[in-house]
Amino acid sequence: MGDHVEHGRRISGAEYDRRLTALHGGQPPMPTPEQDRTVRRRQLDIAIDHRLGEDFPAERREQLWQVQQRLERSRLQTAVRYLWRRLTARKTPATLRPGDADVLADAVAAAYGEVLDDAELRAFLDLEPGERPALPAQADQ
Repeated sequence: MGDHVEHGRRISGAEYDRRLTALHGGQPPMPTPEQDRTVRRRQLDIAIDHRLGEDFPAERREQLWQVQQRLERSRLQTAVRYLWRRLTARKTPATLRPGDADVLADAVAAAYGEVLDDAELRAFLDLEPGERPALPAQADQ
């Protein structure tokens, strides 16, 4: 990372993995919506501790949680629209166009950028200076 973000100690990759494993290990096979919501919130807090630091302010954590909730609703709406197009398509299947992933990745970065400054955003998304955000499937290519 080119910029230094200082919000206390950042947990290591091993600690990040250990915390996520412990979090999911205690989950029932069919969690209630509230249990699922609690786990997703803890996942975000663990990611913040790893990428930004354990002292990242509580009010800004809450703002990131609100952004994440908004992004999840948007993703669900996009998935429903995609499935609807697939179900109602006559001859040509509905597919994602090549640039769609870039648009989605930029939208996610812009949403988190409402709360984070540039250095924090790069740290949170694990980007080098000048690197564009990408979805996990794109990052492998």
